[in-house]
Amino acid sequence: MVDRALHRWELELESVFDSGYSWVGAVRRTDGTPAVLKLPWPEEGVLPLDRDALEAWGDAACHVYEANEGVLLLERLVPGDPTDDDAVLATAIARLWVPPPAGVPWRSVGELGPRWAATIERFRVELGPEVADEAARRWRALRDADDDVLLHGDAHHGNVLSSARGWVAIDPQPIVGERALDLCPALYNGPALPPEERIPVLAATAGVDPARLRWLAVAWCAISSAWCHEDGLPHPSGVGARSLAVARALL
Repeated sequence: MVDRALHRWELELESVFDSGYSWVGAVRRTDGTPAVLKLPWPEEGVLPLDRDALEAWGDAACHVYEANEGVLLLERLVPGDPTDDDAVLATAIARLWVPPPAGVPWRSVGELGPRWAATIERFRVELGPEVADEAARRWRALRDADDDVLLHGDAHHGNVLSSARGWVAIDPQPIVGERALDLCPALYNGPALPPEERIPVLAATAGVDPARLRWLAVAWCAISSAWCHEDGLPHPSGVGARSLAVARALL
């Protein structure tokens, strides 16, 4: 598929990025424009909706140049450095919170919550009963609401990059839900500070309730850790361990 995409859009491959859940390469178009080629490895039975989300967000996210059968040719952001600042991340991510465009089969928190609760319960021993039981309960308690918005879905510091038009989001895993949920991945990435110190900054900058962010973070951090176990990635220094530590700290 990579060769086919390079040929279709007449691209020169310059390098390949280290990306765990998709093939991503730096390319150059025939007019010299730098770009990024992304071939997602979609979840079985789930349509990749990156293009729909990126186009809904306009200049707040990287631009889509071309798209074909889930393969994306994207703007390459320059200089493209990730942020390490919680206020910068929260400001950039809050710009994405728009009503979900109609006609797209977005997945919602109300739909996903029971499924994610079941995943957490499969790893009850690994996560610990206290975290697993409470996180599963919280996921099952969530319901869709009329004021839910389109969320980035993986809003960590490496997915907010510098560009000529400011800080811009990349690489979404879009879902529909309440705003505060989108800030949860930041808590096990970025500054090495206790989550209790970071929540007020993230919440105030993005305009969400800090108590609600804390409540949701337990659920989100638990499912993040469970996914790492599911993927065979429970490394003690990795995302699974960091997210579990945050969930425990916030209970």
